Amino acid sequence: MKNIVKKSFVDSIKFIKSGEFIFMILISLIAVFLSMFGYIFDLQVIVSGELGRGINNSVWVGLKMSIITILFIYPLGFLFLKNNMMRSNGKIKNDKTYENKNYIIYKHFSNFIILSLITLIIFVLGGIMQVIRGENPLNLIELLTPWLIIILPLMYFTATLSILFQVVPFLKRTFGLIVFIFLYFSQILIPIYLNTNGKWALDILGISKILDYTNYSLIIFTWQKVTKTFLLENFNFSTSFLFSRLLVIVVGLIILFASQSIFKRSFGNKNI
Repeated sequence: MKNIVKKSFVDSIKFIKSGEFIFMILISLIAVFLSMFGYIFDLQVIVSGELGRGINNSVWVGLKMSIITILFIYPLGFLFLKNNMMRSNGKIKNDKTYENKNYIIYKHFSNFIILSLITLIIFVLGGIMQVIRGENPLNLIELLTPWLIIILPLMYFTATLSILFQVVPFLKRTFGLIVFIFLYFSQILIPIYLNTNGKWALDILGISKILDYTNYSLIIFTWQKVTKTFLLENFNFSTSFLFSRLLVIVVGLIILFASQSIFKRSFGNKNI
């Protein structure tokens, strides 16, 4: 177990030094800045028939950081980590000292560490910009609550999904990309269509709960500057929603075990 943890951190550090990590951080920084200081990318809703936005307290900022993570880090993280695993497979072939049966386990830990760090940076940046904007005092617990409950389960799912798409032969390249794009948009559109108010157990992204807070009138891109504001005072996560986030982790574990099984069966005799 100690060897797996060590390998996970070493692999994470290698990725953190890569261009992909820097690119995701830059994209995140731009998105966070625009969501806090611009109005084109700000989250807006319909308030009394007019465009409005939440006052930038820690609850509303946490909600905005969750949207940024879902829109950018989920797809980019999946693609970059999948490609990173593709590049590293050749090195594993020549690593005679490593127990190959643990490769998938340490790789999924590494992916989760990377994604957790990137998303935490996003929320910290959001908190810093909230302080700079000065509309409402910073509350770290309120700011990080959606990161813990909505985002971390999603990042665990992403960490394992990127591995599955690399170990299943027909999902490695173009067809796999098409499948992921279909999956991504389905995960966004189905909760909107069902209008489940955060109660649909298969809402991997947590979109339905976010939309519930905005009365299903969320607008992200607009050229209109709004003047109406409202106060979102706190998060209220129901038992059913918390169960749904736990279910996302369970789905991630199922994907992990499936990937481990496929990896052993496909590559076990090739010293990969």
